[in-house]
Amino acid sequence: MDGNDFKNQNWSPSQSSLGNGEGESPLTPSPKPNIELRTMASDLKSLEESGGTAPRSYVPPPSVPQTQKSAIPPVSMPTPMPMKRDVFEPPTISSASNETSLKPAPMKKSAGKKGVFAFLVTLVVLIGLGAVGYYVVYPMFMSNSTPNGEENSVVSELPLTSNPPPVVSEPPIVEPVSSKWLALATHLSYFKTAADQTRSLAMPTVSLASFTSAVSFTSSSTPFFEEVVLKNSAGNIISIQEFLQLITPSFFTDEFVNSFESDATHFVFINNEGSWPGLVLKLKDGVTVGPIQDSMSKIQSDPDNKNFFLTDPGVASNWQDGKVRTKPTSLVKFALPDAALSYTWFDNYLLLSTNLAGAAEAAKRLGF
Repeated sequence: MDGNDFKNQNWSPSQSSLGNGEGESPLTPSPKPNIELRTMASDLKSLEESGGTAPRSYVPPPSVPQTQKSAIPPVSMPTPMPMKRDVFEPPTISSASNETSLKPAPMKKSAGKKGVFAFLVTLVVLIGLGAVGYYVVYPMFMSNSTPNGEENSVVSELPLTSNPPPVVSEPPIVEPVSSKWLALATHLSYFKTAADQTRSLAMPTVSLASFTSAVSFTSSSTPFFEEVVLKNSAGNIISIQEFLQLITPSFFTDEFVNSFESDATHFVFINNEGSWPGLVLKLKDGVTVGPIQDSMSKIQSDPDNKNFFLTDPGVASNWQDGKVRTKPTSLVKFALPDAALSYTWFDNYLLLSTNLAGAAEAAKRLGF
């Protein structure tokens, strides 16, 4: 076949077939593979053709047999045009007021600091008011409440705490030793002629030591006569019954001392040798003098008769009879100068003295 005959024939790739040898069947073309290939150029072209939709896969043209490739002129691929991308630009707002309203206002640091400072000040004020109310107003409210008022009724309804505060017991008030003899509110002296002076002596306790300490043993170059009023810690006058049972409790029994009035007159005679106490008792109305006078002899053998003195008088001599003014007396002298215990009856008055000169002065002031 010459070249001119080949040029005049119409050829298409679909009519091509492979030659076969002699006596061979023509070869069937192999099936085309399903190949989809995407390239940047194909995507750009697809976007340009479709107007911006999703790109399509690039399908390559069917392969041409090797024998015919030389007859097919090469296809020139168009130069891809750069895709024009539309960039979205938000509209600009020229209005200054709108621009200000759209932008968030910056937070002011000074306003935050002022808010924290105001909170702290408020907290301190609240704590102060609470403290004032608890420590000042509440105690004033409790102190002003009346015993039967509504405030106390409210407080009494408060529940008791599980651990109540311990009760602090106050020390007991020391009262003088009580006796069956009542103290006196007033005193009436038996002296018709008043003493040189009268003084009250407080005895913290009704005891012999308290008596000697309150009177005290002193001396004076000029004889001095005074009346003393013995009082207990409550300021009441000590009865003669209670006092005599401090001196010689074995002699001054209840029956004996109950024969005398509770009010007695105590005196102290002071000279250059010392202080000499004594007392005047008065029998109660209706008491017979004879039996009481006879019982007085028992005091002579009582070992506690030294307790009439403010200091130890020393060794006693024998009892003897004597006189005080115009009345008979029984007396005993001791080793201490001017120390002489005597008892003398002046009608219904009994005079006890630790000094003979003091006994005479007391009888004189009694009116004898």
